[in-house]
Parts: sequence; structure tokens; C-alpha cells
Amino acid sequence: GFCLVLQTPLELDLWNMEVLNYVSTTLTDIVSVLRNGAYYESIAWRERPPSYDHLRHLGVFPALSDGWSILFYALLFLSIMPAIHFHLLPYIGRRAGLTKRSQLVKFSDAALQLLFFTPILIFEAAICLQSDWAFELDYFAWKPMPMTESMRFVYMIQLGWYVYGLAMIVFVPSTRRKDVVVITIHHVVTIALVGFSYVTNYTRVGLVVFALHDPADVFLNGAKVLKYFG
Repeated sequence: GFCLVLQTPLELDLWNMEVLNYVSTTLTDIVSVLRNGAYYESIAWRERPPSYDHLRHLGVFPALSDGWSILFYALLFLSIMPAIHFHLLPYIGRRAGLTKRSQLVKFSDAALQLLFFTPILIFEAAICLQSDWAFELDYFAWKPMPMTESMRFVYMIQLGWYVYGLAMIVFVPSTRRKDVVVITIHHVVTIALVGFSYVTNYTRVGLVVFALHDPADVFLNGAKVLKYFG
């Protein structure tokens, strides 16, 4: 192990001064970053155009009509996913040897999440890896930047998924679990954050966040599925 021995009071005083100096310098740097970030963001809010109409010749920008796309994907999920969730996946679970209702419910919940997040994660990773901005600090720039249609698709389908999940919790009591309050808050906050990043044109940052966040859902739900198959 590592042992630090201070032999004299002078050495102890010098060590304390170094620690205090390091902490104060670090805190000063953090405050400076936050202050500068807030300053530049205030500029962004003042100069960000209220409408992207005059920029659409440059590429794809957020539009109010995108709300219809979100509704379309939410309705698409509502028309397809319940059959998979409540019939196909429990059938697969029974064929795999699961007999308890609680096991079938947990298996179906995890498998449904895995079915959604695995392909969407692959798509998000492909967009980031093929881009010229995902590994550069420039994607944090506040100025309006056009999206590709594939980036817009990711946002629409992600928002549609969480709107679908929220609708199921509200209108289908059988989908509510013990953590229903936490999950409801999670869905509401997620919709708000994702929607806010979209309308303010922080889509490049959003794509990177999706690509970093969604692997947790894949590995977590994948582990749950394997547990019930194992």
C-alpha cells in the first residue's frame, strides 16, 4: 500500500497549503467555465433565430410540423408493440421454460426494451461514426446547424417511443410496475429534454448523448433476458 509520512510540522503545513491551493484552483476553474458557458449561452438565446424558415435551403431544421411525425411513430408503436409485448414475448418465454407469471412479465418488459434499443443504438452509432463532428468540440457550437434526415428520424422515433411508453402507463394499468411513479417522471423529463434539445437545434449534441446513453439500456435489458434464459 501507499503510505505518506510527514516528519515535521513544516512538511505538514506545506502539504496542507498545496491541497488548499489545488482545491481553490479547481473550484476557480469550474466557476470560470460555468460563468463563460452561461455568458455564451445567453448570447445564443439572443441571437438564435425564432424561426429556421430562412435557413431551410441549407438543410433540415426543426419545424412545428415535426410534431405530426412524433404522433405517427407513437401511434405506430401503439398499434404494433402491445401485440409483441403481451402475446409474442410471453409465448417465447413459455417456450423457453418460464412458468411463473412474474417471470414472464419481467422477461417481456426487458425483451421489448431490448428489441427497441438495439437497432436504434446501432443506427445512432453509425450516424456518429460516419459524421465529421461527433468527435470534435465544434458540435457544441450554438449556431444553427442543419440536420440530416437520419438525425431527424432518430429524434422522431425516440420521442415517439417515450410518448408511447407514457401513454401505456397512463391508459393501460397492467403495464404499471412498483416503480410506476419513477418511470412516469423519467418519461416526462426525457420527453421534455429531448424535445427541448430538438427545437433549440442541439441535435448534434443530442445524437452523441443518445449514442452514449442507449448502450446502458441494451446491456441492462440484455442481461435480464439472458438471466431468464439461463
